[in-house]
Amino acid sequence: MRKLGFKGKNLIAIAVVAVMAMSGFGVYQTQAAGSVDTNAKVTITAKLAEGDDSLFAQRYTGQVEVRLYKIATLDSTGKATITDNFSDAGIDLDTLNSSNVTVEDVQKKIVEPALAALDNLYGTADNTDYKSFNVNVNNGEGSGNIELEKGAGIYLYVPQDVTDSRYTYSFTSYILFAPSSEYISGEGTSDTWKYDVSFYLKSSATPRLGYLGIAKSLKTYNESLGTASFVYTVEAKLDGKTVFSNVYALNFNKAGEDYIEVADEDGNPIIPAGAEVTVTEEYTGASYKMTATSYTMNQPDENGNYVTKTVDTPVIDADEVLVANFTNDYDDELQVGGISVINTFELNSNDEYVYVGNNIGNNQSEDNEGGN
Repeated sequence: MRKLGFKGKNLIAIAVVAVMAMSGFGVYQTQAAGSVDTNAKVTITAKLAEGDDSLFAQRYTGQVEVRLYKIATLDSTGKATITDNFSDAGIDLDTLNSSNVTVEDVQKKIVEPALAALDNLYGTADNTDYKSFNVNVNNGEGSGNIELEKGAGIYLYVPQDVTDSRYTYSFTSYILFAPSSEYISGEGTSDTWKYDVSFYLKSSATPRLGYLGIAKSLKTYNESLGTASFVYTVEAKLDGKTVFSNVYALNFNKAGEDYIEVADEDGNPIIPAGAEVTVTEEYTGASYKMTATSYTMNQPDENGNYVTKTVDTPVIDADEVLVANFTNDYDDELQVGGISVINTFELNSNDEYVYVGNNIGNNQSEDNEGGN
């Protein structure tokens, strides 16, 4: 175990770095506030900052789990000892002895090595070596805390990601020093050690995406008319704005069923969750009339079992696939059909659109009943 000694004024500097990481102010120092009571109970609180206008604060209601990892213990003189779990992590606590230590210094030399160590220590299973508590969030406000017996030390706090229907919210991980003081936190002028410390949740939001499928059933096929081609436009709107628009095609060489998923070339979803979609069969195939259309999605029934249900408002769900269903049949007309070709162009580095291919051959499948 590695031991490091900190002067009293540096103890305050450590705490200030942790506090200022959330508030955005600079780092400063003051005089020592006396010895640390290593037998005292420490209370650690996580909360939302007043006036937080982030998407998380505006939208999220629920709990955020915060995990605390003790990366160093302190004795009464302020000597820090890195805990066994983090002794080989490459954490440089000497960083905190600098008079001009910055948030970026702490992030690079302490936080990042500690987080990397977590992947090895806790990545495969839950581990009881951390303490956790929940922050209850509602209407832009929220707080939660935990009490730790003989808790003086340096902690890495790691809020866990949460989601709602449209976003995944991630949070900044950082360190905090317990105890702190009113002077450090800006709550007063006293430099007496306080064993209840707090930090703000600093969030970022990433839009979630969902899948849309187009399912086609062709009841009857007239071989003499050739390939039956069906073309669909897909449009998605979110908050009144068009966020997705594209064209897709299915080609049939016999009666049966076929399916195409609206995704990128790697099969990843591309439509924002929460967007309302409209799928229109623009071309129904020569001599083939549409007989039925609907939107369906797997949804839980009254017993919690997932079943396919018709949805009246087709909205993209990040957890389920929305399917637009179309059924067509031969209409006894003799109009010769043809294959629908969708040409694809990409913008190159010279701001020129270059042809890169089409759907012919790329989507053919002899295994599908209908074929692409």
